[in-house]
Amino acid sequence: PPLGPIRALVALRPECARWGRAVTRALEARLDAFVCHDTHDAMQLRRMAASGGLTRGLHIVVYSFDTPPHVVPRSSCPPATAPTVESALIIRHQIVRNVLIDAVAIERCMLAASDAQGKELAFNSGATVRAAFLPDGTRLSLIKRSEVTRPPPPGFASAVEIGAGASSGEAGESRVHAAREAAVAMMAARAEATRADADVRHCDAALRDAEQAAAHACVALREADEVLHAARQREVEARRAHEEADARAEREAPHGSSDEEVAAAAARVAAAVEAAAIARDAAGIARAASDESARAERAAAASARSAAEALAALSSEREALLEACASSLRRARGRVQSAAQEQAFYAGAAERARQALEAAERALVDSTEAVAEAERKASQVCTEAQGVEAGGHGELPAGSDAPFLSQQLSSVMRRLAHLETRREEVAREVGVRRGQEKAKAKARVIAATLREHERLTEAHSANLGAFESAKELTGKLTAAVRDRETLYKKRRKAICKDVCVAFRSVLG
Repeated sequence: PPLGPIRALVALRPECARWGRAVTRALEARLDAFVCHDTHDAMQLRRMAASGGLTRGLHIVVYSFDTPPHVVPRSSCPPATAPTVESALIIRHQIVRNVLIDAVAIERCMLAASDAQGKELAFNSGATVRAAFLPDGTRLSLIKRSEVTRPPPPGFASAVEIGAGASSGEAGESRVHAAREAAVAMMAARAEATRADADVRHCDAALRDAEQAAAHACVALREADEVLHAARQREVEARRAHEEADARAEREAPHGSSDEEVAAAAARVAAAVEAAAIARDAAGIARAASDESARAERAAAASARSAAEALAALSSEREALLEACASSLRRARGRVQSAAQEQAFYAGAAERARQALEAAERALVDSTEAVAEAERKASQVCTEAQGVEAGGHGELPAGSDAPFLSQQLSSVMRRLAHLETRREEVAREVGVRRGQEKAKAKARVIAATLREHERLTEAHSANLGAFESAKELTGKLTAAVRDRETLYKKRRKAICKDVCVAFRSVLG
């Protein structure tokens, strides 16, 4: 299956959280790209995305998954005075690392803490450094001996940075899981649609065969009617000949005809009677053939109706399957979007917590400095008091700051304790919220995945049963049509043979 998006397969190391904007700026052209093994997989992914309405902004990189991991030679390594984009990333797949090295050169993109360091790295390090990135996303590079400084674009401030820590990793994994689930669902749906198309084509062929059989039965019925009509005419002619022979025999008998004439007349009468019997037999055979053709026609019509109904049922099931696939794709896209929103929320929460912790640390440093200053002043006051006592005076000089400093020291100590307590509470609250959000997100993803799997299993079972029944019905229909056609051919040959024999006997 394809890999991606790349944003979901990379994350910042916890100790490199300050470089989030810089790394995002370095990888922004490839963060939303998918990686496919070959052009066939890429075309299939584009078709799947087009069927779900995701054609805009789809970036696909074709890269062989059989490529071994890249090894960066020492001669191409940049100076070790600053971290690289590769050293600041956790890359969850080796192919993604190869793609980023080939496309972005992450092993030669440096992260500079200041503008001066960035210029030194980008402009004076030679070919081992491709570009340097500042914490705000500014890019510094040397292009054809020209020093180029590119600040981040206007919309870069609202872009989603690459997350750091467990929360972003979980969100990325949920996005990967949702994307892979959507891809698997689409592939299964395409397989089901292919099987449905094959069954529909099979039913169409069976329906055409049934229509042809019905047409042949109609032709056979017309031929049988013609044969029956001809047999009836011959029967009428035979009866007429028999009556004429009887009349001639009656006319010739009183005149004293000879025995030879009587015998000849009797022979002609017997021949006419035999011809009439043969004609009656031929008429019966033709009538039976007509009845059999009518039955075959009715059976072919019923089979055609059954095939049409099966075809309609398969078409409706195919439409329902396509609609279910589209709905699954829409839900997967919604899960991907919700995962992206959750990732953005976790990143914002982590940033706010980091800012709160930094503010608390600054307040703690200020309080520590205030305590040190108060202790210094208190020590000075104590020294002055000891000097006064050693000089023989019984009280401190007028205007001494000892009471005020003592109160200030107590206030600062209380404030310090309060800030320390507040810091611990904020840390605990952030940890609890992170745990709750992660647990809720996991529960939602697991529940949705289970529901989707159950629904797909039921739909596939129902479709499989329908396809099997349609296949069995088509087989029965084909066998019945073939049997009817074989029986019709046999009866037609027999009728033709009997009629030919009867005609020869009558004419002879």
